[in-house]
Amino acid sequence: MSDDTITELEPILQEAEDWLQLMEDDGQDAGPWSLNDGVPAYTADLELLGNLLRVPLRANASTQSGRLAKAFDAWLAHELRRAGFHHDEVWPRKTQPRVLTRELAEVLRQLAVLQSVVEEAEAASAAKTEKENQRLAARHQREVQKAERDAAREAKKALPGTPVPPVVHPPFKPKPVPRAVPTAVARAIGAVHKAVPSISASNILGRFYVKQVDVAVSAWDRGPDVLISGKTMFSSFGKNTKNRYEETLGEATNLRDRHPLAAMGYAFVVSEEIFKEKGAYARLQDLLLRTRKPDGPYDATMLLIVRWDASADTVELTSPMTHPMVRHQHPPVDLGANRFFGDLLGAVIENTPVGVHQQVREARNGASPGGAPDPGADAADVANAKEQDDGESVSDSP
Repeated sequence: MSDDTITELEPILQEAEDWLQLMEDDGQDAGPWSLNDGVPAYTADLELLGNLLRVPLRANASTQSGRLAKAFDAWLAHELRRAGFHHDEVWPRKTQPRVLTRELAEVLRQLAVLQSVVEEAEAASAAKTEKENQRLAARHQREVQKAERDAAREAKKALPGTPVPPVVHPPFKPKPVPRAVPTAVARAIGAVHKAVPSISASNILGRFYVKQVDVAVSAWDRGPDVLISGKTMFSSFGKNTKNRYEETLGEATNLRDRHPLAAMGYAFVVSEEIFKEKGAYARLQDLLLRTRKPDGPYDATMLLIVRWDASADTVELTSPMTHPMVRHQHPPVDLGANRFFGDLLGAVIENTPVGVHQQVREARNGASPGGAPDPGADAADVANAKEQDDGESVSDSP
C-alpha cells in the first residue's frame, strides 16, 4: 500500500507533537496518565484521531482505499510514542522509511550528518575555485586588453600598406573544481545509505506465516514487544463481522505462539451505520469481548464508533460505554480507547524486565525509588565477568 496516505497526515501529527513539546517545555504534564483513586488511568487523544480520520472522510475515501486504516494506524502509533516508547521503535515511524530499527535509524541520522559534511566541503571547494577563476579571468582580460593596445601602437608605427598580424591570445580556461572528498569515499557513503532497508510494512514472523502487523513496537535485540491489529469498517458490516472470527483467531494464534510475551491489541473503528444492519454490532462486540484476556489471546481490545457529519465537517468518536445506542447495556461494556491503552501498556510492563521501557514505566508508575537499572550496564558487567572467567580458565590450564 502506498506510503502517501501517511505522508498527507504528517502535518497533523507534527502539530500534535509540537503541542506536547510546548507543554513539556512549560513544565506542564502533557502525558496520557493520571491517577484515579490512586490507580493509573490512561486518557487517549481522541480529538487527534478525529482530525486524522477527517482527511480521508472529506475525500469520501472507502475502506478499501486504505486511507482510513492508515489514519487509524498513524494515531495508534502516535499514542504509543506519547506513552513513552522511543519514536524509532514504534512502527509505522513518523517519517520514511516507516519500518526501521532504532539502531539503524541512528545509522541513517549519522549518514545524513556525514553527507551534509561532504556537501559543505564540496560547496566550499567550488566557492574557492570560483573565486580563484574570477581572479584569473580578470587577469586574463587585462592581458588581452594590454596585448590589443600594444598591437594598436605597433600598427601606427608600421608603414602604410604593411599588413598587421591579428592579435591572437589563447582563450581563458577556468580551473576545474577539485574534489574535496575522494570520489571513492562519496560513493561509499551513498552505497551505505542505499543499503539501509527501506520498508513500509511491519512484517512479523509468526508461528505459521509472516504477518503484516499494522502497528508494532520492536527492537533489534528483543524483537516485538507490542503488536496491534487495527481495523476500520464503514460498510458491509454483516458480511465483514462474520468473516472476522476466523481471521482474528488465526492471526492471534499465529503471532501469540511465536511471541508469547508480546503485548497484543485488537482495535476497531466503525461507522455508526453498523447499527442499521441487524446483528452486526452485537457480533463485533462479542468478538472483541471474547478475544480479550483472561479468556482470549489479546491483552487489549478496542471499539470506537464514528459519526461523520460532512455538512458540519465534524467527526465524533464514542465508545460502547458512551454511545446512546449501546450505553444502556447491562453490564456496561468497556471497549474504549482509555482501557485499551491501559491494558496494553500494563501488559508491556508486566512482560518485560524492570530495566526495559523506562520512559513507559515512569510515565505510568513514576520514577523508580533509588533509580532504574540500566540493561546496557548490566550486559557490560556480564561481558566483563565472562572475559575474566575466560582469562582465569586459560591461566589455570596446564
